[in-house]
Amino acid sequence: MPSGSIAEHASDEEYKRKVEHSVEPVVVTFLSPLDDKCNAVASGIAELSHEFTTIKFYEVDVRKHAMLSRALSITELPIVVFVKNGTKFLTLTADVSLPSIREGLQALQMASH
Repeated sequence: MPSGSIAEHASDEEYKRKVEHSVEPVVVTFLSPLDDKCNAVASGIAELSHEFTTIKFYEVDVRKHAMLSRALSITELPIVVFVKNGTKFLTLTADVSLPSIREGLQALQMASH
């Protein structure tokens, strides 16, 4: 599966390298594995990652990365951030559903070609 996670003790440098400095389109899901909605979203994104193979997928467990989450102003979960050329392209916070994620992935893929 072409997804991964930011390492357990992610530094700002690792986030910058994997997300902000990526030349490939990236999707980052900020979640808590203790939350059922987060788990459902993560499962759906894992399925979609097989379809959108030109996009890199990462998960950030906000419990393990509190400083990163605060720095990025993460307040509600789950949050799905679509990044193109190191810049936020789209952020889903309120409507984090599989249809909205699929639409975001299609838009990101189109914008990246």
